[in-house]
Amino acid sequence: MSMTNEETRERFDAYLDDELDAEERASFEAALANAPALQTDFEAYRQTTQLFQNLPTVTPPDALIEATQLRLRRRQRIRELRQDSALRYRMEIALCAVLVIALVAIGGLSLSSSHSVPSPYDPASTRLALGRLSAEDRAHLEALGDIVEARVDQKNTLRVILKTSSERKIAVRESLSGHATFAIEAEETSTEEGMLRLVIRYTPEATEAATP
Repeated sequence: MSMTNEETRERFDAYLDDELDAEERASFEAALANAPALQTDFEAYRQTTQLFQNLPTVTPPDALIEATQLRLRRRQRIRELRQDSALRYRMEIALCAVLVIALVAIGGLSLSSSHSVPSPYDPASTRLALGRLSAEDRAHLEALGDIVEARVDQKNTLRVILKTSSERKIAVRESLSGHATFAIEAEETSTEEGMLRLVIRYTPEATEAATP
């Protein structure tokens, strides 16, 4: 087989170390014979290799060896710490993502159209969610009772939990049913407290759709 100049250069070491088989060796020598520039490169490489082989063996001082080993160990330890830190960071991010997904799922279930009404949520989250209510709609709800929770689910739907006197049940229902943006999804009456808790879905789009 014939060799290109690049393939021949790649085999300089193998030829000098006698690692080529008979066919490769013949192809290598044929390539050198047909390329004077390649011969010059090979001779320069052979002389340089021989020069390095003839250099005297130097034994470094023990202090230099120890200092070098210490530096290498420090670098290795720093690299390990960085890798551990990066791994912990990725694990913390993954854990936070799982917790957020779980909380969102639980929140969506607790405010779904079931027969149970969830317990009060975090006040800061409630204030943030209530910011989506128009001033008029919020005033309407507050006139009916106390807003104890508000939350936005995965579908970007706002739900509000309203607490009011059970004696006002009929009046509150009528007031909400006459308001296009509100829909009662669930309710729960506490006999001991005499209070009514309602899960109300807020859909301002309903008003926009009804407007000619």
